[in-house]
Amino acid sequence: KKVGVLNPGIAREIGDGEYELISGHTRKEACKIAGLTAMPVYVRDLDDDMAAIIMVDSNLQRENLLPSEKGKAYRIKYEAMLHNGMIGDKKGVTSLDALAEQGKESTKSIQRYIRLTYLIDEFLDMVDRGEISKRAGVDLSYVSAEKQQIILEFIKEYPDVKITEPISQRIRKNIDAEDFDEALREILIKDNLKSKPKNMTIKWSKIDRFFDEGTSQKDMEEIIIGLLEKWKGGTQDGAGDGTA
Repeated sequence: KKVGVLNPGIAREIGDGEYELISGHTRKEACKIAGLTAMPVYVRDLDDDMAAIIMVDSNLQRENLLPSEKGKAYRIKYEAMLHNGMIGDKKGVTSLDALAEQGKESTKSIQRYIRLTYLIDEFLDMVDRGEISKRAGVDLSYVSAEKQQIILEFIKEYPDVKITEPISQRIRKNIDAEDFDEALREILIKDNLKSKPKNMTIKWSKIDRFFDEGTSQKDMEEIIIGLLEKWKGGTQDGAGDGTA
């Protein structure tokens, strides 16, 4: 408000005296808030590809970008550079190397961000919220959108199931399973049920009536374990009705 915009935006002419702002959208909104009626802008002759590249570079400079925002930005820039002939595959060297040279991210990191854009919206939102790690999201991105929807329905039905990296890796390996639904159930449901809690708490109000006053905690534990062993033995041998 005191000194105006220090960094001019970038725009291009789109005909009939109209201009499209390529870089500087946040500065434009800040000018409105500050009560400024104009801001400095460089007008450049840009085709669609170069306009996309400049727009992405401007956005990537922002702090605290979500993984989805980075993924979409890198994909737009990558496709624009390919279309413009600025990069190309040569002798197995990925075009992403050229993209990585222009920024701070490694080729592998950029590749992972771009892979995230192949996730359905629900999973992409989960990555943004930190409910699924970026690497787990990358694994899921290799699954078709149709099968991702099946996975989503499974975890909606079983909220306690978490998509950890070991789980996502197994899903990726079973993409072409003849019965994907059954393979998925094995990975997400049965294997998760095998993982038992390390600690379990029972409310005292539910069991205090079964013990005499003054019974020690150690004695209570021994009584409970003894009854459980008797119950288990009865059900396994078929010599009981399943009650303690």
